[in-house]
Amino acid sequence: MKPILLIVFVLLFGAETAWTQYESLDSVRQKRLAALPDDRTRVDKLVDWSYDEATTPAQALEWINLALREADCIGYAKGQGSCFLQLGHLAKSAGNYVTSETNYREALEIRKSIGELAPLASCYNMLGQLLKDQGKYDTAIALYQQGLNILKNQTHLYKAYLHNGLGAVYMLAHANTLALQQFELCRAEYEKLKANADTSPNTISLGLANVRMNFGNFLQENLDQYLQARDALLSSLAFFETFESGKTRENLGRCLILLGNNAYYSGDPEQAIDYYERGLQLKGHISVDKYNILLKNRGRMYLDLRKFPPALQDFRASLASFEKTGNSRELAAIRFELGNYYYEQDQLDSAIYHYQQALRHEHQDSLLLGRLLYFLADALAQQGNQQKAQTYTSQYIGVLNNLSAVETRSAFSQLIKHQLDKNRTLKWFKDREKATIRNYSIFGIATLFLLLLVAVLAAMVHRQKRRAAEQKEQLAIQKNLELLKEKELETLAASLKAREEMQRQIGKELHDGVGALLTTIKLYFPDEEEPNTGKQVKINRNHFKKANQILDQACEKVRNISHELRDMQLLKFGLKARLESYVKDIRTSGNLSIELITHGLQKRLDLDLELQCFSVIQELISNVIKHARASTASVQVSRFADRFNFIVEDDGIGFDDKMAMQKHGMGLYNLEARVHDMGGELLIDSQPGRGTSISVDIPLLATNT
Repeated sequence: MKPILLIVFVLLFGAETAWTQYESLDSVRQKRLAALPDDRTRVDKLVDWSYDEATTPAQALEWINLALREADCIGYAKGQGSCFLQLGHLAKSAGNYVTSETNYREALEIRKSIGELAPLASCYNMLGQLLKDQGKYDTAIALYQQGLNILKNQTHLYKAYLHNGLGAVYMLAHANTLALQQFELCRAEYEKLKANADTSPNTISLGLANVRMNFGNFLQENLDQYLQARDALLSSLAFFETFESGKTRENLGRCLILLGNNAYYSGDPEQAIDYYERGLQLKGHISVDKYNILLKNRGRMYLDLRKFPPALQDFRASLASFEKTGNSRELAAIRFELGNYYYEQDQLDSAIYHYQQALRHEHQDSLLLGRLLYFLADALAQQGNQQKAQTYTSQYIGVLNNLSAVETRSAFSQLIKHQLDKNRTLKWFKDREKATIRNYSIFGIATLFLLLLVAVLAAMVHRQKRRAAEQKEQLAIQKNLELLKEKELETLAASLKAREEMQRQIGKELHDGVGALLTTIKLYFPDEEEPNTGKQVKINRNHFKKANQILDQACEKVRNISHELRDMQLLKFGLKARLESYVKDIRTSGNLSIELITHGLQKRLDLDLELQCFSVIQELISNVIKHARASTASVQVSRFADRFNFIVEDDGIGFDDKMAMQKHGMGLYNLEARVHDMGGELLIDSQPGRGTSISVDIPLLATNT
């Protein structure tokens, strides 16, 4: 009997301890709890209050701890699971990721023991979100998929949440097709839930607004479709601003981050700052990490606007907070921005320090890693440390080689943006240097009147030098203009000469080729009647067959002349117009759905280079049509300052690129040889079953730039 009495005593003492904690509640809530029928209901009510009625995180924490103590006393497992889940939420909002994960996993184990599927799926969803925010994409994907497997044959709100979260992490990992598939499954799940009376319309509307927000982020981050992305994000923002609750405020904060990013990508830093500052006003209602991402992004905008002190202030505040939370992905990102802060002020030692610190944080963001390695190598090269620069450059190339075609385009796009920032920085230094010289001149005149005459003379000499420099600059400009005109005349003369030669050649082909063939055909068809006799002539079948063969040759000649006329189109209008015409012909034929994207082709290249490049592109597309069994393809042609690049991609059957290059098939060998003759490089990315991407890089000579 004694052990039983001891257990009863402990339970009573524990219950008494829990009951005494109710004294920390106000009298109204004490009465509301006392009116409830049993202890389990009281635990559930305390959990609900911590979500819906707590005015501060501290109050929510106090109530959930009270609920957990009572749930422990009465052995209420379901209540324990709910308490640990809310403790995980509160720790995550405070930026304590380690504690948050511990509580989520505790809730997961408790709910596994109970066996209720929906609450268990909720734990997987929360853990997936937590690890996704830290850049641990592989683990997050596995958790989301485990949650979906639990609800495989059910229609449930948590199933929609899991699809949405899985789509978001696929988007961050640049698995575009999988991301879109998950967003569509999420939307379909919400449509099913509309028929479920247990799910409120507001909950469904909130979920659909979240899907729209994620899709808008997908458009701007992975497809560079900023206008369409902004429309989707503004639609979600309008919904989030309509409701005043903790959940919508968190979503509102994220939506303002994404809209700020959209304004940044669109080249409007002032608008971006406005969105970020609206988000910062939600402090206390959004998670610590979201608040610090807003700080970091606003600092980036200040840096773009050359407002260095506020940029550094935001970066340091963000860094201090991320160091407390231990978010490795964001720690790497803020160290990268601090490196950029010093890089753009030519303080290379400090820039290198922060770039190297950023590399110490483990995450799965390959684009961030690539940008870090690129700028670290560049900073070391500027310092003259070529050996280390080469090491990081090799690592950077290794990262690029492991990226997909979409990720590679995104990486180059970001680097181009940073390169523009670098050029803008150099211009700002020159302007500041001029302003400094002007200020010193004014200060010298004001400090000593006796040096006034000297200052005036110095100013006159300076003015004369400046005028001489301006005249020299004008002469140089004039000389360059004259050289440019001469070059244009030479180009025009060459163009006219080429056109005349082409016309002469076509005339010769028509006369000597097609004309001769038609004359030969006539010999096989004599007059209808024999001379003098008036009898009709019988046509020999062999003659008819031979004439038909010659007609085929004539048609082929005419087709060749047509292609030569198309080359005249290239001669007259340039590579862009010729490519547009060629792609239009392919679309009209119905053989392939093809997209053409061009960049920087306003200025003509060397005619011979244009002809060779068009020929290679034509052959690549022809290979897609003949061999790839593809339904869609894209051609991206870009001219940069020092190189010319084109990429042909398809969604066909693909092939083993390594094996094909080792075997040196005739088609690939010829392509590689032609690109090599232009001094370029051919890169093939293909595997059986996942399409093909072929990229060609051709360096441009000074005359082409």
